[in-house]
Amino acid sequence: MSQAWIKWTTGWLLGGCLLAGLGGCFDYSVDLSLAETGRGTLEVSLDLPVEAASGQDIAHLDTIVLPVPTRERAERDGRLTVREQTSFDFLDDLAARRMIIRLDEIGTGIVGLGDYAYRLTATMEMAEGDLPDREVLPGVELEKRQVKPEVEDLAARRARELRARSLAGHHLTFAVTLPGRVETARPLILGHSRVEATTSRGGARVEWKVPLAVLFNENWRSTLTFSLDFKGYTTFRSYEQKYAASHHPDAYDEALARGENPPGGRKRYLELHPQRNR
Repeated sequence: MSQAWIKWTTGWLLGGCLLAGLGGCFDYSVDLSLAETGRGTLEVSLDLPVEAASGQDIAHLDTIVLPVPTRERAERDGRLTVREQTSFDFLDDLAARRMIIRLDEIGTGIVGLGDYAYRLTATMEMAEGDLPDREVLPGVELEKRQVKPEVEDLAARRARELRARSLAGHHLTFAVTLPGRVETARPLILGHSRVEATTSRGGARVEWKVPLAVLFNENWRSTLTFSLDFKGYTTFRSYEQKYAASHHPDAYDEALARGENPPGGRKRYLELHPQRNR
């Protein structure tokens, strides 16, 4: 799956809200859980107005590719909720659109005793359509980041304030449950704004809840990076391994997710179908 396709999909989804007069209409959450065995689960939820998704390929709303998730789509009171859930044996088995999750072992304690130390980093790509102030149609050339004027006239300032108010109560959320306790959860710095992480369950759960109004007011276009350090224990695929990371799906992953069994493995499939991996 190419980066351009990922960004086009994101732009269509979130830009569509604006085009339908529904700017800031969505809530998007990612919930990761890791265990001492190396196993884990990933749950993704998207809630948006039915009008924003009508007439489009509903598969564009999916985030998880492998391991193949269970999916549930429900409509209620004019809202469409898309839920996905998968479980994996190790983090490097996970293929998901828009995000990369990486876990590094960064310490083993004093002479190998005590809890191990780890750093978990999750990056979530942003595209022009990720903001409710998009002014171009989804799928066309991305807008360049617009620098906010130093001085806004009264009408422009009033319009911005009204739009920001319309985003109240809508969030982009990343949460993780750890096989240990968090030591440091770094704040998300977005321009002049700061989004702090919250912890619960004795430090075993960390959550960043990013208001869409902050993304709008900061005119944010860059990748979101969530980062924390924790002490505990988990297992990698091999004994020598010191990190594991998910990956963006390529054409071979997409084929496996469709239930195909391409002969010759990944390398051979990508050689035979180069256009599918653009």
